[in-house]
Amino acid sequence: MIGTKAQSYQFQFTHQQQSDAGGEFQFQMGAQKPATICVTNVSIDGKPYIHIADTSPIRHNHVGFLPKADKFVFVASESIEPLRWTLKNDQGISIDLGRTTPFGLNTASGEHLHRIDLSHYTTEQKGLTITVDDETGFPFDIRGDIYHSLTYDAFSYFYQNRSGVEIQPEFVQRSDLARPAGHAKDVVTCFDKQDAWGNDWLGVISPLMSLAVGMMLATTANTQ
Repeated sequence: MIGTKAQSYQFQFTHQQQSDAGGEFQFQMGAQKPATICVTNVSIDGKPYIHIADTSPIRHNHVGFLPKADKFVFVASESIEPLRWTLKNDQGISIDLGRTTPFGLNTASGEHLHRIDLSHYTTEQKGLTITVDDETGFPFDIRGDIYHSLTYDAFSYFYQNRSGVEIQPEFVQRSDLARPAGHAKDVVTCFDKQDAWGNDWLGVISPLMSLAVGMMLATTANTQ
């Protein structure tokens, strides 16, 4: 609780779960009425948290590739010389080998990359892996149906994020994802007042929103 006199606050937090590393320290002031908030001498003390990510320098689409699509694999390496790579099938048998093509700096990630082109593989295969030096990438497939479940995955995501309805076990991937409705009695209408920034909202659905809802309903009907 804040007031007109200076006060001191101290809190202790113990990092227990791996997901705690994503925690944030925030000041949430609200927007009820104009106010002046003075904050001074803020500090966070403790041992630094260092997370070593278990990632591979071999980058590609982990879902896989379509048979007739381009199939590029990228390798993060500071080497300016081509690197030797090996392609193995799902039984661990080497079926191809070659050397990478130095690609250059990727400005988005700040990494120096090499490229491997597997576009000449057009037959369907499963469990392929690329090995460069001592690093092996994640398995991937070459299949015509790799994106077959994408529509259902998208609808499953939005279904599971609906808080006001029951999530039924027959429509989710695991039984522990099912749950009762969070607040079934709540009724939410369009905001029709003035917000904290002085914007007036009419509380009506715009034609663009109506079109989006109609498209979603039509898509739902077509996928059933």
